[in-house]
Amino acid sequence: MLWALLISIGPTSAFAFWIQTACQKYTTPSRVAIIYAMEPVFAAFTGLVFGGEKPGLSAGLGCLLILAAMLTAEQSCA
Repeated sequence: MLWALLISIGPTSAFAFWIQTACQKYTTPSRVAIIYAMEPVFAAFTGLVFGGEKPGLSAGLGCLLILAAMLTAEQSCA
């Protein structure tokens, strides 16, 4: 388990930040904002599919509230 933690903290996180930065120049800022706003949705989906998680109603509501807040904040900045 410690090995999995070290792998997820180190190279995979560095790769994720690098690929995000490298690909941003190929799209518009508003699309990048939408992609970032979808992060909680992707995290929940990944947990469901690969982690076997079974989130309750409060987790789903929290995910939707985070997404709504990020989209609202993006709209007010645009």
